[in-house]
Amino acid sequence: MKGAEEMSSQRTVRYLLCGRIFTNIGDSILYMLVIWFLSKEFSSPVLLSVAFASLSIIDAMAVFAGPIIDTTVPRQNLFLMSFFQMICIICLLILSFFVKLDIKQQGIVLLTVLSLTYAASAVIYPSGEKLIPLLVSDDELIPVNSLFHTSEKVLDVAFNAVSAIVISFLREDVIMLFIIFFFLLAVKFHQIAAGYFEGPGRDNYSGAFAAEDKNESYTIAKYRKELKRGIWEVKEHSEIIRLFLPLTILNMFYGIAMVGLPRIAETYISELAFGYGSLLMSASLGGILGSFLIRRFPGSIYAPEKYAKIFLLISGTAWLSMAVTIKYCFWLSYLLIFVSNCGINMMNIMFISIIQKEIEPSLLGRVSTFTESMVSVIIPLGNLMGGVILAMFYPLLSQILYGAALIFCSVLINICFRSRNSD
Repeated sequence: MKGAEEMSSQRTVRYLLCGRIFTNIGDSILYMLVIWFLSKEFSSPVLLSVAFASLSIIDAMAVFAGPIIDTTVPRQNLFLMSFFQMICIICLLILSFFVKLDIKQQGIVLLTVLSLTYAASAVIYPSGEKLIPLLVSDDELIPVNSLFHTSEKVLDVAFNAVSAIVISFLREDVIMLFIIFFFLLAVKFHQIAAGYFEGPGRDNYSGAFAAEDKNESYTIAKYRKELKRGIWEVKEHSEIIRLFLPLTILNMFYGIAMVGLPRIAETYISELAFGYGSLLMSASLGGILGSFLIRRFPGSIYAPEKYAKIFLLISGTAWLSMAVTIKYCFWLSYLLIFVSNCGINMMNIMFISIIQKEIEPSLLGRVSTFTESMVSVIIPLGNLMGGVILAMFYPLLSQILYGAALIFCSVLINICFRSRNSD
């Protein structure tokens, strides 16, 4: 019986993985379509920075979704949000057929739809991560999270390149049909995975979801109470707290760099979308390697002070080198952004696994969204600063600042954990 239960859990992990992959593919293609449209049609770094900032604000507001994730069943979080994403793209497709929009209106509609699907993903991703610790042991967290990130990155590689080519040569309505297809697959797999936790004999999972009492009304007062409980839970875990400041600083400069990257690719690699897509493809390949390498360091979730500074130092050195050399040899930039993203992804997987290990399942949705919000809240400021830097200063400055910030944060993490040891 135990063996059958374990096999069922493994199947559910695979269904969650497939749902996440297809959600990620749909998100990626839509993201490439909208960002490249805004970059090419408007040629305004300030407008592009506003677009990035609007998406970053959604990440920063994820904390408010935490209590909802913890107090609703998986079907509501996974299946319904995936279905909502598919409906958004269907509506966009219908609108493109029956309403003639000018360039400005088209840009507004595309950015609105991207924001809505992005908000749905902000619920889907932490909902899936909340379920993983219910299906695997603590020792399996690093390998399973690594598998999730590896699979995502493998397909990111393909679709960053494919979508860049598709966007360059195919009509938008055809691209939207592809997106609808992938969101439909995500709906199906998320529906199957959610059914595992809601089927007969699953009472042992009820403690992970605070909404098991169907007779209890969900009030604003209760929502506020559960939100505060999740925030206060973070204060009990020093490893998470000590990573906050460096990661928050880092994300501001990440916001600056991401606004500048399309312009850098257009200037030094290719005026077609393929230039930007190929850089993202190299970053995704580096993420794949990082997802494999982190399996070699299962002890990283027990010693973040040792590993975090190494991961960030490698990333910073490579990114800074990329920013300095791309105008002389753009082929070398592919290798350097590959190495940099390798270290960044190792850091991300380690951080997610630490949270999953330390936090009890009934609070994991609130804590994971709170931590995501705290390290992302400053990204919109970085996006806006990136627009100003592109408009007024040397474009490569946005990438130089990010590389320097990665190195600085590796030193800052070392200082933060050294002060804990001295205490």
